[in-house]
Amino acid sequence: MWLFKDLHLAGWPLLLGLLLEGFGGRVWVWQRLPAGWRVHVKTVGLERVRLACLVALQVCVAAVLIYVVLAFFRTAMNEWVESGVVAIARFWVRGGEVYPDAAGLKKFGVFPYGPLLFQVVGAVFVAAGRSVKAVKAFYIFWAFLTYGLMFFVTWRRGVAVAAAALAVEMLAVVVGIMGFMVKADIMLIFVSVACLAVLAFGRDQLRIGVVLAVLAGVAFDIKVHGVFYVLPAAVECLAMRPGRRVAKVLGAGAIAAVVAAAPFLVPRTGVLDYLNVLWIAARDEVLFGIFLSNVAFIGMCVAGVHMLVAPAARDAVYWRLVVSVLVAGFFVSVFAAKVEAGPHHLLPLLPYLCVPLGRAFEQRFDARRAVLFGLFLVAFQPVTSVVGDVFLMVEHWGAVRALI
Repeated sequence: MWLFKDLHLAGWPLLLGLLLEGFGGRVWVWQRLPAGWRVHVKTVGLERVRLACLVALQVCVAAVLIYVVLAFFRTAMNEWVESGVVAIARFWVRGGEVYPDAAGLKKFGVFPYGPLLFQVVGAVFVAAGRSVKAVKAFYIFWAFLTYGLMFFVTWRRGVAVAAAALAVEMLAVVVGIMGFMVKADIMLIFVSVACLAVLAFGRDQLRIGVVLAVLAGVAFDIKVHGVFYVLPAAVECLAMRPGRRVAKVLGAGAIAAVVAAAPFLVPRTGVLDYLNVLWIAARDEVLFGIFLSNVAFIGMCVAGVHMLVAPAARDAVYWRLVVSVLVAGFFVSVFAAKVEAGPHHLLPLLPYLCVPLGRAFEQRFDARRAVLFGLFLVAFQPVTSVVGDVFLMVEHWGAVRALI
């Protein structure tokens, strides 16, 4: 059942796109003939399809923005993870532990995140006069900053302004409302975008490697598997000068370990308490169905971009990127194959696909690619769930979570 339940958003439209590719951009349509209604093959009107795709994308972006506005003015948090993260952060700044004891875990819940998430939320909470709404505003600002940096990086890599904007809009639509929530997702997406920025602006392999190692340590302090989100950038860094790879990896690992250890020096942030939380979370079994849906999700994301990119643009850099994203996605899929987990853990890998997607949008918009672009929107747009969340939020506008 997982195949039909979890892949209907990502898999089936793109599989349909593969079939349509064989028809050269033609689709089955109804047409009224003198003898009655008949089905036949008709070439897609390019400008109409192009316009429809662009309008659909803007509608999706608008739906996400409406949700963000409503979420900010709502008196309650919007999801149970948000409530738990903010509650633990507030507990920490008031003298408690980042990782509470058994009684605290029973009250707040088990959140196997790294200490940096709670410390950042706690610091914002204190700096903003202990205002939960200010924490929401900070994360919304962080999300827009992340997407703005992604646009700048995509443009810096030689993608035209309009194509770069479309690629970043696609990223924002796929990430959807999760990118604006008070949780780890936008922090890890920012780490990936920062890795791309380092590659775009850096020239020296040593300096790039050091910064990527620091970012790997930061990612580990957000989620234990966060280092895999740096893997595609690390592969590209190693490709600059292929020699002495083992020494470079070991040196980068040492730097990442030092950075990862730093947050545990902050008062009331115990390493053993963190390991205890990880142990409790690890006791949940790995669910094979969720693992398969995770692998399928990242595979379909890569497949969608690959079908849009022209064969002439698939150079060595492109293939290193695609393979490293798939490898990183496989390992993340194992960690994300738990109860309450799923494909959203793979979202921080999607920024790496923005540059090839932007270059694909610069190509001639023929019939086949028009259809694939439309299917790409249908496959990943969260507008349906966003609209449902908007109505639910309005219905329960005054509700306040118990922990907040």
